[in-house]
Amino acid sequence: YFGSSGWVGYTVPHMSDELYITPVDPSRDIFIFGMQAIGLSFNWVVKKFYGAEMEQMGGKVFDFVNEDIKDIPVGSNGAFATPWFYGERPPLLGVEARGNFLNLGPQHDRRHLAHALMEGVCYQLKMGAQYNMAKRGFPWPEAVSVIGGGSNSDIWMQMLADVMNTPVRVPRDTRHAGAVGTAYSALIGLGVCSDFNEAAKSVQIERSFEPIPENVAAYEKYYAVFKDLYKALEPMFLAMNRSGKDEA
Repeated sequence: YFGSSGWVGYTVPHMSDELYITPVDPSRDIFIFGMQAIGLSFNWVVKKFYGAEMEQMGGKVFDFVNEDIKDIPVGSNGAFATPWFYGERPPLLGVEARGNFLNLGPQHDRRHLAHALMEGVCYQLKMGAQYNMAKRGFPWPEAVSVIGGGSNSDIWMQMLADVMNTPVRVPRDTRHAGAVGTAYSALIGLGVCSDFNEAAKSVQIERSFEPIPENVAAYEKYYAVFKDLYKALEPMFLAMNRSGKDEA
């Protein structure tokens, strides 16, 4: 889910009472790895670095940003960004974590920062998928379905496919996927729709993104660095943000 916050999750046959989200279907469980801020972190970057365009264009500024960053290469010329502006969930420390831009040089401009933030979100989601895989024994997904406002960015979705080395599927009307799911749950309850298998047949995939091999190889290198950033920065986070609130 690429919304204000977000998550990567698995739906699996019922296996325990240890649930973060209770599913509508009692025969299945939902396990998720949540992120505090996907869209919120990206919006911060757009507001701070594309503020003039945002005032002129309103919501269309996001199309402008996508066009502006389209030629930034994999890895953002070595720039990294951590999307922890509002703290983060375990296995990271929590509220003490903060957003960062690292390894900047004179070759970087606002395009690289926006691009690096988007990559940071993808890295974090990959960490979540690997965390679920290690803790729960889940297999690596054959494909990832993405909903939420962020899924409207083709650049971001291709980035996710490359970082995770997994095909990404974006359904039609992605912004309203939650409402559509709720409607189908009601239809099943009313007997208009027989079950969730029938409802699933109506899901239309609007866009698909396949991993690009050369990008996958490059992102493995950058992801290895990103995984160590939190550990390296943790002492600073604890020293500066131990109370969970920045000093005025």
